[in-house]
Amino acid sequence: MTVHGAMLHKQFVIWTDDIIKYRICPFLQMIIENNYFDKEINMCLRKIIIALLAVLIFTTCTRLTKEDWLLRYKDLVDRVQTEHMSFTEKDWQKADEEFNRINNTLKNRFKSELTNEDKITMHIYDMRYNFYRNTSGVIRKITDYIENDFRNDMDDVIRQGKRLFSDIINNFFGSCSNSSNTGID
Repeated sequence: MTVHGAMLHKQFVIWTDDIIKYRICPFLQMIIENNYFDKEINMCLRKIIIALLAVLIFTTCTRLTKEDWLLRYKDLVDRVQTEHMSFTEKDWQKADEEFNRINNTLKNRFKSELTNEDKITMHIYDMRYNFYRNTSGVIRKITDYIENDFRNDMDDVIRQGKRLFSDIINNFFGSCSNSSNTGID
């Protein structure tokens, strides 16, 4: 190892010790300062933290592409399609926020990259989402009506129909009997 490499390694060790001791967690600091583990475990712990930091840095630097956002759009619409009947108002608010965020990101950030096919796909997703957004309430109301009030309303219709039929029969036969009493043939 060169002198420069050794200095970098030493600085790296100091830096990771600083992160482990003072920034990650007081519990880890207590373990390291009191030497509850031997040096091999401390090195292992240091490697784990370095790996986690590397993953964190890699994932935060990754930028989502237009295709990633279109896939998110499709996933949202598919989830709404399968679960829309069980959505509460809070679920719809979350879905609306996500829908608007995805839609605005695609329209603003990727405006110049969107092909006609992408725009058509977005319109299809928009129509599907709004269809389920708007029909789920209607379907829920119809289902509630059928489950709760339909039988009572049908009983009322049948009663009114019987009463109407009875009135028609009485009026028809009543007028026939009245005409026979007057002597008109």
